[in-house]
Amino acid sequence: MQKREVFIVGAKGIPARYGGFESFVDQLTARKQTNRIHYYVACRRDLSENKADLYEYNDAVDCKINPNAVRKKRSASFKMVFTTNPSFRS
Repeated sequence: MQKREVFIVGAKGIPARYGGFESFVDQLTARKQTNRIHYYVACRRDLSENKADLYEYNDAVDCKINPNAVRKKRSASFKMVFTTNPSFRS
């Protein structure tokens, strides 16, 4: 079977220290049921204690992003979970 890559954008960081979406992402990666799914989580560099560009947590690759480089408004919030496979089923 093909490995499925799931990308999660909009988390402040994991491990969860903030709110519901971060707790969801933390639990989603921790409770993974199969090795056929690989998670990538984009986290805010300014809110994370770990300043490495990439690191692993719960077998997920966490990528640090600089929110100022993205030029999004601080008041705007976006949270997305998407996969590279359009036929993804749970």
